[in-house]
Amino acid sequence: MGLFGNKEERKARFEAKIQNKRNQYLEENKIEDLYHDDNKEPMNAIIDMSQNKGVIPQFQNDGVKTVYGEQLVLERQNWMQIRQNDQLIKQNAEIIKLLKELKED
Repeated sequence: MGLFGNKEERKARFEAKIQNKRNQYLEENKIEDLYHDDNKEPMNAIIDMSQNKGVIPQFQNDGVKTVYGEQLVLERQNWMQIRQNDQLIKQNAEIIKLLKELKED
């Protein structure tokens, strides 16, 4: 056993730290309800890439920084549209359910 624990303990701490960052990102973008077992892997990839791009603009010229800023705005808009689409899907499912119940009566 090393100074900072064995390999499994270090890996577990690292994974917990990453998941905490992902959870923070989900909260900031108000998309916690979209993060579930069916789409966990692609969401993790998107979140990780989005968080890692934050270091890019500090080394670039003003033109690249402008494009980066526009990309951040588009990302926020995409999350808004995803939330809206998710709400529509849930509402449509509820309407279908109610119509089926009405038809059975």
